[in-house]
Amino acid sequence: GSRLNLIALHGRVQCAELFSQRIAPLVKACSDFADFFFLDGPFELPLQDGQQVPMRSWKSFENSSNDAWGAAFKVIENHVREHGPIDGIVAFSEGCAAASYYASHSTSCASLRAVVLAGGVPPEDVTPPKKLRVPSFHLIGRADTAVPPDVSLQLLDMYDSSQVYFHEQGHLFPVKKGDVAATVQFLQ
Repeated sequence: GSRLNLIALHGRVQCAELFSQRIAPLVKACSDFADFFFLDGPFELPLQDGQQVPMRSWKSFENSSNDAWGAAFKVIENHVREHGPIDGIVAFSEGCAAASYYASHSTSCASLRAVVLAGGVPPEDVTPPKKLRVPSFHLIGRADTAVPPDVSLQLLDMYDSSQVYFHEQGHLFPVKKGDVAATVQFLQ
C-alpha cells in the first residue's frame, strides 16, 4: 500500500525538533510504512535560562478569545494545503488538544485514518459537533502528574472508536519497546 502521511504535534514548551528527538524510536519503527512531518506550534514562548532556542505552544494564554485554537488550526491547514492530505496525527499533551480541535473542525481531514494521543488534554471550551469517526489510540501514563489519567481519559468523549494504552511512566510520549510496538500495531 502507499505510505502514511503523519503529522506530529509537540507538547507545550516543546518544539518540533525536540519532539522528533523524543519519539525517534517510534519514527524509526514506522520507517517502512510512514513519513512523519513535525510541525511547530504558532506561539513562541519567552526564552528560559539555558535554552538555545525558544520553545513553542499551540495555544496562546494571553489571548483568551473564543478563537484560542484558531492559530493552531491554521498551522495544520497550511501544512495540508502544501503537502497534501494527512492520514494520521501523532500528538503529545497540548498537541493532543490541537489535534482533536483540528479533527473536529476541519473539512479537509476526510483522509484522517488514525490519531495517536499521548498524555493528552482535551481542548477546553470545545464541544465537537459529533463524535469523531477517526480511530484514536490514547497513551496514558499511570504516574502522570502533569496531566492525570482521568483528564486524558476525557479525550475519549470526542472519539467514537478508541483504544486506551496505559504505561507506568509519567508525562511523556512512551517509547519503550512495548510502547512502540503497540503504537506501530495501531498505526499499521
